[in-house]
Amino acid sequence: MIADHVFATAAKYPDNIALSCNGRQITYRELNDRALRLAALIRSYGLVKNNIGIATQKTVAAYVGVLGVLYAGCSYVPLNPKHPARRLASIIRNAAISAIIYDESENICLEELLNSGGTIKHVIRPENDIANVSPLHGPVPVGPGDLAYVMFTSGSTGEPKGVMVTHANVCSHIANMTEMYKFTAEDRFSQTFDLSFDPSVSDMFCAWFNGGRLCALAADDLFCPSEYIQREGLTFWASVPTLGNFMSKLGKLKPGAFPSLKHSTFCGEPFPQALAHQWRLAAPNSTIENLYGPTEATVYVTRHVYEKHEHANKYSNNIVPIGSPLPGQFAVIVDERRQMVPDGEIGELCVTGSQVTLGYLNDETKTAAVFVSMPWDSRRWYRTGDLALVNKNGHIECLGRIDAQVKIGGQRVELGEIESVLREVAATPDVAVVPAAYESGVPQKLAAFIAKQLTETEKKKISEACQQALQAVFVPKAIYSLDTLPLNPSGKIDRQALKRLAETNEAAR
Repeated sequence: MIADHVFATAAKYPDNIALSCNGRQITYRELNDRALRLAALIRSYGLVKNNIGIATQKTVAAYVGVLGVLYAGCSYVPLNPKHPARRLASIIRNAAISAIIYDESENICLEELLNSGGTIKHVIRPENDIANVSPLHGPVPVGPGDLAYVMFTSGSTGEPKGVMVTHANVCSHIANMTEMYKFTAEDRFSQTFDLSFDPSVSDMFCAWFNGGRLCALAADDLFCPSEYIQREGLTFWASVPTLGNFMSKLGKLKPGAFPSLKHSTFCGEPFPQALAHQWRLAAPNSTIENLYGPTEATVYVTRHVYEKHEHANKYSNNIVPIGSPLPGQFAVIVDERRQMVPDGEIGELCVTGSQVTLGYLNDETKTAAVFVSMPWDSRRWYRTGDLALVNKNGHIECLGRIDAQVKIGGQRVELGEIESVLREVAATPDVAVVPAAYESGVPQKLAAFIAKQLTETEKKKISEACQQALQAVFVPKAIYSLDTLPLNPSGKIDRQALKRLAETNEAAR
């Protein structure tokens, strides 16, 4: 399945660069040889369809590790060194990880992982351990329903949930992407995401199914991604909008800055119209797109191409729509009884199709709660937990999480609505609103964080402007100025960190 596609690509384009990473360039011939050697080593340990941890991110060892695990007929599980040791230990136990791929350059306590109470028996360092191993002749055969990877996402209880993704899920997604974008062996793909964030899957295999080059941005590159785009001549860009806003604040989105880009895609967070317009000027030869999808539906499941004329359109919270489902995927918006709502009405977004995954590893209860049939349809749908509506143009607009609806003073409000007002009055895209000052578990007021140096007078003016646009109960009662908003390992705004900061500030008042 996945491995067969990459193996065929390596045979067709052996001298093409498959990976540009940390100043190194690896050809398809070299990547394929290393992956086959690693697969042989894994098989020599008697590992068959095991979950194998990748305890390194955006290194040559990481990418050889992913492909080697798949060549061996096993499934990979990202273990992000940036994550807390407790979380990693939980993943290791839950996934019964028997071996981990490791790189010496990572700042990770290997001993702590090995003593985490899991089942790790083998630590593999591809840069050292495969040189004298005879490679397999080809990938180990797998079926479409076999696991390709298990991606752990944050759970509401604090325990990560492992999403089980099959080879058929991934191949369906990459086929959709290839058909939509007409990829060629000349394309150069960004990799801004860590392996623990599933858009990395799309970047990797869109490149490796088509003979293109995967260009992994190291930590230093992410501080100057505009220069990286120009230096590497990227043709396909994918990132969270926060990274685009970062470049904007640095003054790097000058008109014509990125002439090599053919497609610019943003995902993972609300995509502000203002950023879409600015990026269009910076990448005049590129489409500007909002891609949406939960991990449970294999990376991206809807797509909206933002056209030039849309800058004047008024969308909910000034956020680019998420558009329409990809080929072979389907989306509906339902009420609490799982009945479809009319266009224009808000409900929960649900999706089905060939990309919807098997569910959660070792958790039938959570799986049954969100992978459901409909009263009017027997297919298996995934309840995303996202609020959405279909606008007058027939495009889906995502309004945020159902659990991001906050009840203040007996009235419900979507935090995205308040953030939209703040972006306008504070003249910056980097804003976030979180509940603060809880009483018996119920939030009593809202706190706003703005990534901009503000005087007390300026904060007062922002508050007054909010009072003109929002009901009094929804106006943030505290406005905090930060140099930058904290980000989680996926590069998204870390709202949990902001909640903790708001609570600390409230306690100190």
